[in-house]
Amino acid sequence: MHPDDRESRISGSLLYFDKILKSVTYSHSRMIKHKHLLIGAVVGAYITLIPQVSLPTIGLAEWSVYTPGGNIISHVDGWKERYGDCLRADDSDATLNPEQRQQVYVAHLKRWKYYQDYVIGESNQGFFIFNEIG
Repeated sequence: MHPDDRESRISGSLLYFDKILKSVTYSHSRMIKHKHLLIGAVVGAYITLIPQVSLPTIGLAEWSVYTPGGNIISHVDGWKERYGDCLRADDSDATLNPEQRQQVYVAHLKRWKYYQDYVIGESNQGFFIFNEIG
């Protein structure tokens, strides 16, 4: 066998192998692309079609602060879905009527500051002055 024939056979085989490799790689990359599209479609359908429920957090982000007048400013799961950060009555205060224990005085607080006998701040509704005496 002539050396040139051997080289042409090897180069022909390499070209054939390269062609097969490219077609396999192309079809494999198309499968991967379609697999990612399928996964994205399933996740997207899950997010948009299945009713979403507000899930509770584990409590690390919950907090409550007592005001000097004995009320509570809270960021707690049971209250924040409806009222956001809110200024509310202390529900553990036995001196209050049961209806007053669940009362929210100011909902959706943005910022606030304590003064003697007052809480002054801003909510989604605007500015407020809350008298804690009485």
